[in-house]
Amino acid sequence: MRATVLFHNEGTVMGYSIRRHNPGRRSGELFHCLQEMPEQGGANTCHTAGKHFRMALGITLKGKNVDGVPCGFLTSTFFGMILLQ
Repeated sequence: MRATVLFHNEGTVMGYSIRRHNPGRRSGELFHCLQEMPEQGGANTCHTAGKHFRMALGITLKGKNVDGVPCGFLTSTFFGMILLQ
């Protein structure tokens, strides 16, 4: 999974999706995001795409595997600037 977003435009909201691409494995959308970056008080929000209650995500951060990230009601996990909820 790779996602690089550099965005700065006052008064404009940008939407984007973060997709998983793995050769030989099923690809799909992981997150749908909205981003607004004015001079004061920028906002960036992402929500999971197609992940449901009691499902788990496996994430690799700088070569280290993080397995079993819960996607349940009343649970959330914060990775960098992405909140999995």
